[in-house]
Amino acid sequence: MAESHKKTVKKAAPAKEKAAAPKKKRVETPRVVEKPPVAAPVRAKKPSAPIRPSFYGTGRRKEATAKVRLTAGSGKMAFNGKSLNEYFCGRKLLEFVINRPFTATQTLGRYDVAAELLGGGVPAQADAVRMGIARALVVMNPALKPTLKKEGLLTRDPRMKERKKYGLKRARRAFQYTKR
Repeated sequence: MAESHKKTVKKAAPAKEKAAAPKKKRVETPRVVEKPPVAAPVRAKKPSAPIRPSFYGTGRRKEATAKVRLTAGSGKMAFNGKSLNEYFCGRKLLEFVINRPFTATQTLGRYDVAAELLGGGVPAQADAVRMGIARALVVMNPALKPTLKKEGLLTRDPRMKERKKYGLKRARRAFQYTKR
């Protein structure tokens, strides 16, 4: 009776039998020969624009950083690939801040500005660009340094947001005191 209750287990076929199966022969089909591609007409390369030297300056303000590159040109400005009006939303005060190094040195409209702006808010980024432009002008022409220094454009503004302290709501703001 014990034998009738046993389950019948099928044994797997040995691996050797599978390997011994005859391999199918590959039938070669004739290849269709395609015509070689027709060569495109040779075009003359456009004469590239003359390589103009560029001058680099880094500016910082609060949490903002500006990597500024100046090249001789017609006064075009690009900030993260956008124009001055587009990036700074037409804010005339920020435009004035950015152009201040050029007006101080009387070089407005002589250089193209390409800047990569990182972090901070828009006004802090404008101050960072101003400092980056001033530093790049000094790299380009060291004779401009006294003029820019007198205007205060080469001095890094050290004012930063103060860190939050424990037990307080912000850096110095305490929680409201209730008497009762």
